[in-house]
Amino acid sequence: MLFGIGHPTGTATLIISTRAVPFILKVVYLNNMRILTKIGSFISSVVSKLFSLLEFFLFLRLLLKFFWANPNTLVVKIIYKYSEILVSPFNSIFPNIYWRNYFVETSTIAAMIGYGIVVFVLFRLLRLFSQD
Repeated sequence: MLFGIGHPTGTATLIISTRAVPFILKVVYLNNMRILTKIGSFISSVVSKLFSLLEFFLFLRLLLKFFWANPNTLVVKIIYKYSEILVSPFNSIFPNIYWRNYFVETSTIAAMIGYGIVVFVLFRLLRLFSQD
């Protein structure tokens, strides 16, 4: 069976065989899957970079707390202010540790682990939806 698609005047008519329809649908499906795969890899890349920045920011806070950085300096004050938002859900899970005159803030360590678990689960979900 043949399908005809064309202009009303009869010019530029396209004729498609019914045997070609599954092939065309398969090509369209594969092209859509390529687009979805590219979108998925882009999302994975963005999430990975954001997670790396988040972990670096939290690690910087951990180091500043560990070495008793002066909280009155501008840079340290800014880092503490913005990282407190990220650490606050993890406050009081574990008590802080004082070790040989150093301060180990366990809520920051818990935040780094917690956000790592969230990103791991997110990557697993992205992988689940990106497969055929």
